Amino acid sequence: MRFDLLLALLVSLASVACAPDTAASVDDPLVQEVIALVDANTVPDASPASPAARAVLVGERRASTLADRLQLAGMQASLPTLTPEMRKALRAQRALLQRQRSTKTYVIDGLELRPRDFMQVIDDLLSGAYLTEPLDGVSVSYQEPVKFTGYYSPEVRVRSKRSRKYRYPILAYPKDHDGPLPVRSAIEGGKALPTEKLAIAWAAHALDVYTLQLQGSGFVRFEDGQRRYLAYAGTNRYPYQSIELALSRRDSTVTDLSLRGLREWVSAAPNVRDTITRFNPNYGFFKLSDGAARGAAGLALQPMISVAADPEFYPLGSVLIANVPVVNQPGTYRTQLLLVQDTGGAIKGSRHLDLYTGVGEAALDVAERTSMNGEVFLLSPR
Repeated sequence: MRFDLLLALLVSLASVACAPDTAASVDDPLVQEVIALVDANTVPDASPASPAARAVLVGERRASTLADRLQLAGMQASLPTLTPEMRKALRAQRALLQRQRSTKTYVIDGLELRPRDFMQVIDDLLSGAYLTEPLDGVSVSYQEPVKFTGYYSPEVRVRSKRSRKYRYPILAYPKDHDGPLPVRSAIEGGKALPTEKLAIAWAAHALDVYTLQLQGSGFVRFEDGQRRYLAYAGTNRYPYQSIELALSRRDSTVTDLSLRGLREWVSAAPNVRDTITRFNPNYGFFKLSDGAARGAAGLALQPMISVAADPEFYPLGSVLIANVPVVNQPGTYRTQLLLVQDTGGAIKGSRHLDLYTGVGEAALDVAERTSMNGEVFLLSPR
């Protein structure tokens, strides 16, 4: 496919806009003031997307082909022995690819890759063939550093029925709603949607619900001890706005913008507890499920193996090899395989990958310390 045609397609996909909606009024002046900071971006526009980074096929640039292949071979030689968890994840990914249409094609700057190519990569990794015949690869980020961030699966205590303490609803997707869905402030105001009908469960803190929405999924534990998985069910399609950024602009004394830091700030300012999240017009919905956390590919996510990526650049089911910076060890990298198994509304472009870190508070610790740059190749058969 010609690059200009591919770019035109990307621009067309990126230009889908959402209809505006009227936000509910907010009585708190602090909340209203910060909402004004992001109000101009509440409704997405249809302006053309900026040109996408051009992927570079290893072997295309003749002057550096040998160096690229030597680098890739060196990275593959330095891979640690595949763990049982990695082997299990690779086999699950292969089974998923096998169920895809054999004619499905991904075009990356002239290189055509099909499910069978990703399966061949997995076969070579599982058999060890890559050690004698190293795999080829694509620098999707055009050899620019890729930013790694982290995400996790929160676990929230909930009640099945509303109470004085547990009064923040976790909502199912409103399938029967006519027209565009309202913005967050209208939903949280309690009148825009039939909250009681849509409520899956009730949380004790507004940020519990917000954290689940921010991560895209998570777990809830009911009063009887039952633990259920909350799967992503869609959003109101308004663009995400960082309430952390809005707060830092409103209050320059706020220096800790982590989830824990935000919770501490809210606890110290109970007058904004119920309205703090309304700075962000985007609202996420869920559905109850059983089993492990799953990504957009439908596979169980594996800590420190599964990544969320922009599928326009990194197809679901592809395998990456990366020099990933080690958390809390500046300048130290580890070479490892990463499996593209998820997507995310905030994960856009070829230079951003979101690494899944696991479930619960320990995983949150790792996720919040994961913000660094590394080197990534998408593996392809020789």
